[in-house]
Amino acid sequence: MIYTETAPKPRAAGRRLPTLTLIAASIWMALVLVGGLTSINPAMAQSLKSELQNGNVGERWDGFVQARNNSAQGLVNNVNGKRKKLYEKRARELGQSPQVVGQVFAKELYDRARSGTWFLNQNGSWYQKP
Repeated sequence: MIYTETAPKPRAAGRRLPTLTLIAASIWMALVLVGGLTSINPAMAQSLKSELQNGNVGERWDGFVQARNNSAQGLVNNVNGKRKKLYEKRARELGQSPQVVGQVFAKELYDRARSGTWFLNQNGSWYQKP
């Protein structure tokens, strides 16, 4: 599961957001505003949505997808290739590692996912979002 590290709260005026929350917000906004979330074509996006809903594909803790059924492996390879390029590009632009970008993206995907979507956590266990 993704965790958020918080920065110490200042004693004086003004409040600071947690460090990783700021990074997450920056990465997410960059992905959305620059069109990074639309890097796959509509047909592929629909296929991914369908496979996620059917449980044949799940989201991983690192921002990539994983096949839960061999029939979805081709789609998974295609989506992961596009996500990898996107994470690398955004990482260069934001001065972060692709791994951080992917983990932030994974957290946002979890937050927006429908109940019943399958997720693979860091220790290799599958679970469904309640």
